[in-house]
Amino acid sequence: MSQIAYAIAKYVHITQKKINPTLHLFRGNMYKDCLKILKTLPYKKRLLIWKVLYSAVSNLIYKTNISKENIQVIQTYSTKGPKLKRIHARAKGKAYKIEKKMSHITFVVKVKELN
Repeated sequence: MSQIAYAIAKYVHITQKKINPTLHLFRGNMYKDCLKILKTLPYKKRLLIWKVLYSAVSNLIYKTNISKENIQVIQTYSTKGPKLKRIHARAKGKAYKIEKKMSHITFVVKVKELN
């Protein structure tokens, strides 16, 4: 039976719509390949994703005591978080709503089985 571990970053100030296509790049890849992909991403996304990926890998190493070369990302996804609701004052006493969206990013990793 293979061991799995996960990590979740909650209340991240980036919309689910922006982060989901990026997370799709990591599914099914080995840990070393994910680090190569991270080098090509814009800075804000790179930092957020690296923190979650590193935490999930650290959790798995703590549980199983294996090397990083045998770790595979099996699932990545983001879910909707709460919205910060703000008001932008406009002319003639009107107000426009501003919704600052958040998301929760999840990485699930496992030990790659050697066949």
